[in-house]
Amino acid sequence: VSPHEILNRRYLEKERLQGIVVIGGDYLADANRLREQGFPVITPAKPIVTTAMNYVSFNHVDSVRSMTRHFAAAGHQRIAVLTYETSTLGLYESFKKDFIHALCQADILYNPNDYWRLVDWPPDELLGPREKEEKEKRFFATIDELLALPIPPTAFFCRDFLLQPLLRY
Repeated sequence: VSPHEILNRRYLEKERLQGIVVIGGDYLADANRLREQGFPVITPAKPIVTTAMNYVSFNHVDSVRSMTRHFAAAGHQRIAVLTYETSTLGLYESFKKDFIHALCQADILYNPNDYWRLVDWPPDELLGPREKEEKEKRFFATIDELLALPIPPTAFFCRDFLLQPLLRY
């Protein structure tokens, strides 16, 4: 069953679902249609387009501070961040500000720009086999670059999609 077929009120009612959380802007039109039909729908993040959709926002500040405290308590003094562009405007600018603030609170002082990498990571479904291979090579080159710093990072903040290639490194 495709996501578009799942986001059909008859299918959801047949499956006895009482509500749905829609992740990703690709299905926002389907989700809005369901909401307009009176089916409970929310999305976990404010959509970037104007919509009457209900959403629950993440608490990035608390998450960043908590993980930074955890890394600091474990003795990490150089924490790298691997992230990529998303359709959520300003998300990483905000995250970076919160990350720098969390470092200061943990008395970890260094230039975080040296350890912050925005990775080119287009979705696999948009790429052919050769392009996927090239994407991963660029990612590994970014890791090599970070690990070649005079004081390499000992911990990484990493977006979910980047975890698998990081573990393959």
